[in-house]
Amino acid sequence: MVNDDHNRMIFAKVTSLVWQDLQNMANSDCLVNCKVKWNKQSLFTFAKEMYHGFKEDWQAQNNAKKKAAKGVNQQNNRHAQCHKEKADQLMTACQAYIKKFSVDLVDLVHADHMSDEASGPDDDELEDGWKRRMAEKMGMPANSQVENLSFLEVTRSPWRSDKRIPDFTPYTFGINIEWLEANKDRLEYQDLLKEWGAWEDPEGFGLKKREHQDNQGTPNNEVDEDNARKMEG
Repeated sequence: MVNDDHNRMIFAKVTSLVWQDLQNMANSDCLVNCKVKWNKQSLFTFAKEMYHGFKEDWQAQNNAKKKAAKGVNQQNNRHAQCHKEKADQLMTACQAYIKKFSVDLVDLVHADHMSDEASGPDDDELEDGWKRRMAEKMGMPANSQVENLSFLEVTRSPWRSDKRIPDFTPYTFGINIEWLEANKDRLEYQDLLKEWGAWEDPEGFGLKKREHQDNQGTPNNEVDEDNARKMEG
C-alpha cells in the first residue's frame, strides 16, 4: 500500500534529501515554478505519486510475467488511443458525407469499433525493421529496397476474438447474426450481448437504407458487409 508506514518513511527520507540538495544548489531558480510551490510538503506528495509508476516498473524488471503483462497493457493503451484518433478523424468527414449522400453517419463512428490498421511499427520496433518484416510477409526478397515503400499492416482487434467484446453495442446491420445466435446464450457473454440485435439500424443504413441510395452508388453495401465481418467473433 502507498500509505504503508514503511513507504511513508521512504517518502519522507527522499523528501529530506532532495530538499537539502535543492537548498544547497547555487541556482535556486529550480525551486520557483508558477504552477507548483516547491517545499517539503509538495516534494513528499511528488515522491508518493511517483511510487505508483516506480512499483510497476520495478515489478516488470524483476518478474517475467509482470513484464509481459505490462507490455500487453501498454500495447492495448496505444491501440485504444489509435482507435480514438481514427474515430476523431472520421468525424471530420461527416459533413462532407452528408453533403454527398444525404446520410448522417455520426452515430456509426465509435472508437470501440475502429480497426487496428496501421501504417507504421508498433512498440519499440524500428521502422526499417518493420518495413522489412512487412516485405517478407509479402514474399519479397530479403535484400529488397524498402525505404520508399509504404505498407499497411492489419492486426486482429481483441474484441473480434473471444477475448473481449466491445462495450459499445453495435447497430443490428453491423452484427454477424450467425455468430450472435451461436454465442448469445453463453454465460460469460450474456451481459455484454444482452442489447445486441435490439438497436434499430440508423437512417440510411441496413434495413433503413433509402431506395435512391442504391441508384446514387453509395458505399452502404460495402459498409454493411465490412461491419458484419468486423462483428464476427
